[in-house]
Amino acid sequence: MSYSCAPAGLASGSPERVLRPIRLLAAFASLLCLSSIHAIAQTNQAPSLGINIADVNYYSPQQPFLDIFKTGTGWRTESATGYTNEENLLQLDADGNVKTLAPAGGASHNYTRVGLLLNQNLPTPYYPSGQYVVLYQGEGTISYGLDAALVSSSPGREVINVAAPSVGGIAVHITSTDPNNTGNYLRNLRLVQAGNEAALSAGQIFNPTFLNRISPFQAIRFVGWMRTDTSTPNQGAWSNRPQVSNQFYGTDAGVPLEIMIALCNTLGADAWFNIPHMATDDYITNFATLVHQQLNSNRNVYVEYSNETWNGSYPQTYYMTTQGALLWPSAAPIDQNRNFYGMRVAQTGDIWKSVWGSDFSRVTVLMGTQVGNTGIATLSLNCALWSGAPCSTNHGITAVANAPYFGYDVPNTFTLDQLFTEIMQGGLVVGGYPGGMIKQVIDWARIDKTMANSYGLKLLGYESGQSLIGGSDTALTTLYIAANRDSRMGAAYSSYYQGLQSAGFTTINHLSDVGTYTRYGEWGALESVLQTASPKYDALIGFISANGSSSTSTTAPPPVPTGLTGAAASMAQINTNWNASTGAAGYKVFRNGANVGTTSSSSFSDTGLVAGTTYTYTVSAYDSAGSSGPSAPVSIATLAPAIVAITSPVNGAVFKANGSINITASASGTSGIKSITIKGDGTTLQICSNTTSCSATWQGKTITKGTHTISASAIDASGLSTSTAITITDLK
Repeated sequence: MSYSCAPAGLASGSPERVLRPIRLLAAFASLLCLSSIHAIAQTNQAPSLGINIADVNYYSPQQPFLDIFKTGTGWRTESATGYTNEENLLQLDADGNVKTLAPAGGASHNYTRVGLLLNQNLPTPYYPSGQYVVLYQGEGTISYGLDAALVSSSPGREVINVAAPSVGGIAVHITSTDPNNTGNYLRNLRLVQAGNEAALSAGQIFNPTFLNRISPFQAIRFVGWMRTDTSTPNQGAWSNRPQVSNQFYGTDAGVPLEIMIALCNTLGADAWFNIPHMATDDYITNFATLVHQQLNSNRNVYVEYSNETWNGSYPQTYYMTTQGALLWPSAAPIDQNRNFYGMRVAQTGDIWKSVWGSDFSRVTVLMGTQVGNTGIATLSLNCALWSGAPCSTNHGITAVANAPYFGYDVPNTFTLDQLFTEIMQGGLVVGGYPGGMIKQVIDWARIDKTMANSYGLKLLGYESGQSLIGGSDTALTTLYIAANRDSRMGAAYSSYYQGLQSAGFTTINHLSDVGTYTRYGEWGALESVLQTASPKYDALIGFISANGSSSTSTTAPPPVPTGLTGAAASMAQINTNWNASTGAAGYKVFRNGANVGTTSSSSFSDTGLVAGTTYTYTVSAYDSAGSSGPSAPVSIATLAPAIVAITSPVNGAVFKANGSINITASASGTSGIKSITIKGDGTTLQICSNTTSCSATWQGKTITKGTHTISASAIDASGLSTSTAITITDLK
């Protein structure tokens, strides 16, 4: 059901419009409408203006990464006639690379290749034309389609050309991989504009055009990049989190935390994270630890547990209620939902306090609420059912955050003039708000500010902006899209954000940075990352400029280290080195995302490792201004001892003749085999050099009746040795 709780005096049935339709649990409706709190007019210091950045996927006009492959959502199975939807049969490695085109378990299948779409369905001017470079490791065959055509090919690098970008985008197909069945399958595919190839190779992550568009904003909220509003069960385990080495960042796993931190460090912006609703305490602890290690020390962080856990459109709302029911089975659903949410916010705050220690002053833990509906917040702040109540004190919570969108439906016969009159003044919509759409949400926000003040908390806006949604009404969709492109929307935004400032917000995030306008809404400040201006974007930048603040730090940390490489020194040690970063006081080295040491030089030896194990390393530079983002990752395996086996005779073999015994042995090793030695009862029978197989003959006349030992040892190219032995019996 749709539900709206309005302050006393609002005409019955007046709708509240937020990001997506609000559907609360049916039992909530009768319990949440609290008495009106009179608005208090006040003038406040200008709030920081942040930005929600849109989801990563192949059709997002945000285009945030130099490596366009990162926006992919995963490989699809294909035949000559189209998709076969057999992705469940693909054999993928941990990073999402296709190891073989053979189906899992030898199942029958229709697909003959796998494919991927990139830069599809983007608004004009689509994406840049010209040459692009495809880089990869492994062996196989790649083909291209739609806007792209192959220009040249060499091992590990191909050049394609996009003569005329269109809504079609770029199609990439793998028609063979690991053709020699050696395990050298196609992996680590990257697609980059030819002019950005050097920057990508040097370790740069982000599209400079994208950075330019969002650089003025003071905080970056990652609700979309973190896939907060999905119900993927593996969101809760830290071991299942997305990794920097993943082939794609557009899957349900989301963008790796290291990449989000790197974006904030690059921009000099504060970070706003949404902790997954299924996150365990271990997940939250590791999350807080990694942010503390890698986020620049001159930046702050906002911690929000999940997103809109009162909104019935999202799986997290159901999760809160069902988990609350397990703890408090006799309580009403609204109390189960709000108390469980409040408890987890408080527990999240306790964990961050413990991890950050004296640096916790840089952390804002917030309680989310529905704008103008104080009951949503107060039930969670009080959390009367929890033994640790109240949640509002002693748990590090310092703010309440709402989403003060403006907008409600108007007749589909409205003109643009009528719509903007309703936005700014009201009076044209039956049952509309006196004073118009903007005044409505400012009045509701003041109610929230009064409530926040009563708990000694700040008021934040986790999302904001217009919320005109045409839905299935084509006329309304056309009207709303035109309105968002109209210069009067810029004037409305200026008035709106000034009103939010007067209501007492300290930080407000617009939703969103870049997004296509559709019947589902017009959320983007820009419609394409290639767009340089729009009424909404210009008004947002104007508000930041007028209030004298932006995300750009006056003191920047050192640049990201480049050229990270390394090699195994032994079965337990890996040595790494990199190019020095100008001005760096030192470097932090990370193994599999965990900080394993610091050094003032541009090299590091990591010890105590497991033989034959692959580790992924990144390194960041730091000085008094903070830390750079992570370098491009490199994966290195420790040395593994050679494996040697006696293939003939078999262990326990029995001989009854006086003839000779033929012995064969084989060996393998990651660094190659230097020699194999075969012995009989300790006497050397044969030494074979620079080969993986060896044969020897043990003369029968030297073998007495009884049990004997045959042994084989191998030395690999790095000098590591291993051996094996069997026993035989001679009966004579």
